[in-house]
Amino acid sequence: MALAALAGWLSARTAYASAPGLVHVEDSAYAELRVLDRAGRRSLLIDGGIHTQVDSLNRAPWLPYVVVSELAAELFPAPSRILLVGLGGGSAAIQFSRRDWEVEAVEIDSAVTGVAHRYFS
Repeated sequence: MALAALAGWLSARTAYASAPGLVHVEDSAYAELRVLDRAGRRSLLIDGGIHTQVDSLNRAPWLPYVVVSELAAELFPAPSRILLVGLGGGSAAIQFSRRDWEVEAVEIDSAVTGVAHRYFS
């Protein structure tokens, strides 16, 4: 039973590895990371869940949480400082940096940081 499950997982993963738009796939110590380019958007998937999605051309964020998080910038004098727990593709960090905020990001997975720099900055 366990071998059948493992074979199914490997088969699905191999099939997805050649999917259209796949730019990068990597297993980190914590998760599987994928970068996809589809329909004008670049996405970072961590274990299959979308964590960052940006416009492929100008890197503008597509996910609403980034825009909503920018409301914090209206509550404090600019420029200010922010600590982000979890980097993802770095969309929130980039948006705050563009507003001249000092940004510190804490990310447990160094592979996520590498993917963010390579594919989303």
